[in-house]
Amino acid sequence: MRKNHKSQRKDIDQIIIEELRGGGKTPKELLKQVVAQDVTKSSYHRHIIKLVNQGTIKRLKFELGEEISVEEEDEKEISEILEILNREENPRVLQSRISTISYIAHLRRVAQIPRLLTFCENALSDPKYRDKGVMIELIRLLREILHFESIKKPKDYQKIMNRMSRQILETVLGIMEKETNLDILGEIIYFLSDTEKDESVNALFKLIDRLDDGPYDELKSRIFRSLLQTSFPLQIAQRKRIEENMDKLLRSVDQRILKRGEEISRERFSSQYR
Repeated sequence: MRKNHKSQRKDIDQIIIEELRGGGKTPKELLKQVVAQDVTKSSYHRHIIKLVNQGTIKRLKFELGEEISVEEEDEKEISEILEILNREENPRVLQSRISTISYIAHLRRVAQIPRLLTFCENALSDPKYRDKGVMIELIRLLREILHFESIKKPKDYQKIMNRMSRQILETVLGIMEKETNLDILGEIIYFLSDTEKDESVNALFKLIDRLDDGPYDELKSRIFRSLLQTSFPLQIAQRKRIEENMDKLLRSVDQRILKRGEEISRERFSSQYR
């Protein structure tokens, strides 16, 4: 019975399109109507991003951008945590405190809190934060901030995206080139999936090329998802660049690289990335 129900469910894109055929709706109206049809909020937001970027939904009719301000309590709490991080040295405390900010960032907007992005920029290059657990939590925090901005698209979100795409992305890619810890690399891979930059695509394909078989096997599911998930910002913005890099793998005379190219080429048609 359950299997039949799933097979009969409409495609989420089609549900959204059908709801808008009767005329433009506010974000709240559309969300309410789509979620009522057994669609989760996270799936709704992912498919909205894809449809807007494809041009299927016009922003004049459906405006995702809205004024999303930082909550006063969040700003106070995060400002206090930043003060603690400034003087703390214990890696377990650093990890715990950054984790608290990540939790808040997952739920609400924090990018505009004074000093937060500056803290992240500086921490990426500070040896104090190079502990494995601390670095993982720091990358996770950046991913939560970037994900919120790309999904919710507040009116001034582009300023945040531009800043993260310049200083922060450059630093993260520098870390990625030298990093050997697979847990840290895994977090960086997911962070890159929320960017829209060709540098992220190039970095992921360089990783495919340089990893030995063991590490590659452990990370390939994350790499595939970041490059192929059709609702992710990286795939939406850089689909052509991704396909060009896949072609290069398939032209390789190195059998190891060719095998990886064939594998990712097969995976791009998998339903799990649609």
